[in-house]
Amino acid sequence: IFAYYTSLDTDITARKPLVCYTFGAPPVGKKNFAKVFRRLEDDGKIRLARFYNANDPVPNCLKVHGYIQNGQGIEMRSGGNAKFVVEDQSTCSRFVMGIYRSMKEHSPKANQRNMQINCSHLLSERSLEEVYCSQ
Repeated sequence: IFAYYTSLDTDITARKPLVCYTFGAPPVGKKNFAKVFRRLEDDGKIRLARFYNANDPVPNCLKVHGYIQNGQGIEMRSGGNAKFVVEDQSTCSRFVMGIYRSMKEHSPKANQRNMQINCSHLLSERSLEEVYCSQ
């Protein structure tokens, strides 16, 4: 939310977008917030990269209450094969199964391994700005 409010300051975003990275974060807004956030993305004011584990329940936990993920999702998977996610594929069943499966993926060692394997490979292929421009 801080990045959202900061991106509204035209002195900060006059020459380039504000770039924000989150890790395993829950969604912070509903439909109207998402519309305004997408407008800021379209206007080149903000770029958001949301890193999350494939089975992490937290990024999906508020979907049942109408909250929507914003920005560019980057789904990390055990053993690599990270992928950019254009549309949020979250469902209630994914949330429930994620609680069960994610226990082993939330250890500090597993998180560090996933970040090293997934992020270095994926972000070496394209920058966040290139991902936004290709949508």
